[in-house]
Amino acid sequence: PETRTPFYAMKLVEGQPFNKVLDLLEHGGPEARESYGREALLDVFRSVCQAVAYAHSKGVIHRDIKPDNVMVGKFGEVQLMDWGLAKYIGSEDDGEETGSVRTVDPFSAELTQDGIIKGSPAYMAPEQALAEENIDLRADIYSLGITVYEVLTGEKPFPGNTPQMIFNLMISKTYTPLSNLRPDIPDAIAEVIDKM
Repeated sequence: PETRTPFYAMKLVEGQPFNKVLDLLEHGGPEARESYGREALLDVFRSVCQAVAYAHSKGVIHRDIKPDNVMVGKFGEVQLMDWGLAKYIGSEDDGEETGSVRTVDPFSAELTQDGIIKGSPAYMAPEQALAEENIDLRADIYSLGITVYEVLTGEKPFPGNTPQMIFNLMISKTYTPLSNLRPDIPDAIAEVIDKM
């Protein structure tokens, strides 16, 4: 008899992670800067924001937005990757209150549970670093703010590699406003990013 082996098929996403693009801009030659000027970088970021807005409209938060999880294709296509930490928090469409996290059955097949720190410390919101249960859409907005800050300045506003270290930097008010590092960025844009 013929044996059947289960398999899993996925779309092949070609391109390079956005963090590699940023690294190339920092260490590459003038041709890299010519290919990825500020407008092109902001176009990539805008596409990421659109993906996040769509997920939020469906009641899903990503919880791990960072340049490493963004793929940039050869022809400018952008994919927000690694939805392994995504969490459904309810949406207006299904009658659940937006922003409220459903109770998770500890024996369910869901990949993430409340009370466990999940994500990338340099990009996670304070409430995520503290493993709070009521993480909502604002955690993704915070991660988007960290990401665009890095895109425009080449550095993270709160460097560090552990949630506690980053949380300590955040509460000690060591944030350098974007306009201090990049006075060429229009004030209106810098204010939005600082607020994020």
